[in-house]
Amino acid sequence: MENLKEHFIKTLIVVCASIFMMLFVTKIVVPIQSNFLPEITLYAALIFPVHGIRVLSAWLFGWASVFYLFISNIFIFIIFDSATENPYSSLTTESIMAWILVSVICVFTFDLL
Repeated sequence: MENLKEHFIKTLIVVCASIFMMLFVTKIVVPIQSNFLPEITLYAALIFPVHGIRVLSAWLFGWASVFYLFISNIFIFIIFDSATENPYSSLTTESIMAWILVSVICVFTFDLL
């Protein structure tokens, strides 16, 4: 039971940090970047600290971070996609595979190198 509580707390930390960083990107980085580089902003944010959350999670939690990051991706999708005109229309098999990939790749890289 204690182990389950520990995993829940770690999941909550990763989810909250990821949501906070995604809000930072969408509300601060993207508006500032669109003033200077509007053609690039359509495709990418030049500062994307969510990747840092992924790397830190992999470093701190090891293979358990795969679960934490996957749950984090689900929550980010629910929060940010529900605000669109056509919510959940972008939920595809490819997006779920991408969530799995970004959840695994950091831990895999740490183990590899």
